[in-house]
Amino acid sequence: MKKLDLYTLSNNINLPIEKILPICLLLIVISAFIFFKPNLILVLLYVEIIFLSACYNFVIGSNYFLDLNGQVFVLVLLTISAAELAIALSIIVVYYRKLEN
Repeated sequence: MKKLDLYTLSNNINLPIEKILPICLLLIVISAFIFFKPNLILVLLYVEIIFLSACYNFVIGSNYFLDLNGQVFVLVLLTISAAELAIALSIIVVYYRKLEN
Protein backbone atom coordinates (compact mmCIF):
# COMPACT_ATOMS: atom_id res chain seq x y z
CA MET A 1 0.00 0.00 0.00
CA LYS A 2 1.31 3.43 -0.96
CA LYS A 3 1.90 5.92 1.83
CA LEU A 4 0.25 9.31 1.31
CA ASP A 5 1.85 12.45 2.61
CA LEU A 6 1.34 16.15 1.99
CA TYR A 7 3.79 16.20 -0.91
CA THR A 8 2.05 13.33 -2.71
CA LEU A 9 -1.40 14.83 -2.20
CA SER A 10 -0.34 18.25 -3.39
CA ASN A 11 1.30 16.87 -6.51
CA ASN A 12 -1.91 15.09 -7.46
CA ILE A 13 -3.76 18.42 -7.49
CA ASN A 14 -2.76 20.24 -10.64
CA LEU A 15 -3.35 23.96 -10.08
CA PRO A 16 -1.44 26.14 -12.54
CA ILE A 17 -0.52 29.14 -10.42
CA GLU A 18 0.38 31.20 -13.50
CA LYS A 19 -3.19 31.03 -14.80
CA ILE A 20 -5.16 31.24 -11.57
CA LEU A 21 -3.48 34.21 -9.86
CA PRO A 22 -4.28 36.67 -12.69
CA ILE A 23 -7.93 35.62 -12.52
CA CYS A 24 -8.00 36.34 -8.79
CA LEU A 25 -6.28 39.67 -9.36
CA LEU A 26 -8.84 40.53 -12.05
CA LEU A 27 -11.68 39.75 -9.62
CA ILE A 28 -10.15 42.02 -7.00
CA VAL A 29 -9.63 44.88 -9.48
CA ILE A 30 -13.15 44.65 -10.95
CA SER A 31 -14.68 44.52 -7.48
CA ALA A 32 -12.58 47.48 -6.36
CA PHE A 33 -13.75 49.60 -9.30
CA ILE A 34 -17.42 48.71 -8.82
CA PHE A 35 -17.07 49.07 -5.03
CA PHE A 36 -18.13 52.75 -5.07
CA LYS A 37 -21.76 52.19 -6.01
CA PRO A 38 -24.55 53.90 -4.08
CA ASN A 39 -26.35 50.63 -3.36
CA LEU A 40 -25.29 49.25 0.02
CA ILE A 41 -26.19 45.64 -0.79
CA LEU A 42 -23.96 45.70 -3.88
CA VAL A 43 -21.10 47.16 -1.85
CA LEU A 44 -21.38 44.25 0.60
CA LEU A 45 -21.47 41.82 -2.31
CA TYR A 46 -18.28 43.26 -3.80
CA VAL A 47 -16.53 43.21 -0.42
CA GLU A 48 -17.35 39.51 -0.17
CA ILE A 49 -16.00 38.92 -3.69
CA ILE A 50 -12.76 40.65 -2.70
CA PHE A 51 -12.50 38.50 0.45
CA LEU A 52 -13.17 35.29 -1.48
CA SER A 53 -10.63 36.05 -4.19
CA ALA A 54 -8.05 36.86 -1.50
CA CYS A 55 -8.87 33.54 0.17
CA TYR A 56 -8.44 31.77 -3.13
CA ASN A 57 -5.01 33.37 -3.49
CA PHE A 58 -4.05 32.07 -0.04
CA VAL A 59 -5.21 28.54 -0.91
CA ILE A 60 -3.28 28.56 -4.20
CA GLY A 61 -0.15 29.84 -2.46
CA SER A 62 -0.54 27.30 0.31
CA ASN A 63 -0.79 24.50 -2.23
CA TYR A 64 2.14 25.83 -4.25
CA PHE A 65 4.49 26.13 -1.25
CA LEU A 66 3.21 22.92 0.42
CA ASP A 67 2.30 24.78 3.59
CA LEU A 68 -0.98 24.62 5.49
CA ASN A 69 -0.72 28.07 7.08
CA GLY A 70 -2.50 29.71 4.16
CA GLN A 71 -5.45 27.36 4.45
CA VAL A 72 -5.74 27.94 8.19
CA PHE A 73 -5.66 31.68 7.57
CA VAL A 74 -8.46 31.22 5.00
CA LEU A 75 -10.64 29.55 7.65
CA VAL A 76 -10.08 32.49 10.00
CA LEU A 77 -10.71 35.01 7.22
CA LEU A 78 -13.94 33.31 6.14
CA THR A 79 -15.18 33.25 9.73
CA ILE A 80 -14.48 36.95 10.14
CA SER A 81 -16.07 37.67 6.77
CA ALA A 82 -19.25 35.79 7.67
CA ALA A 83 -19.54 37.61 10.99
CA GLU A 84 -18.95 40.97 9.28
CA LEU A 85 -21.62 40.24 6.70
CA ALA A 86 -24.16 39.16 9.31
CA ILE A 87 -23.62 42.32 11.34
CA ALA A 88 -23.78 44.53 8.24
CA LEU A 89 -26.99 42.94 7.00
CA SER A 90 -28.63 43.31 10.41
CA ILE A 91 -27.66 47.00 10.46
CA ILE A 92 -29.17 47.43 6.98
CA VAL A 93 -32.42 45.75 8.06
CA VAL A 94 -32.68 48.01 11.12
CA TYR A 95 -31.91 51.08 8.98
CA TYR A 96 -34.63 50.26 6.42
CA ARG A 97 -37.15 49.58 9.19
CA LYS A 98 -36.40 53.00 10.67
CA LEU A 99 -36.85 54.58 7.24
CA GLU A 100 -40.32 53.08 6.83
CA ASN A 101 -41.56 54.57 10.12
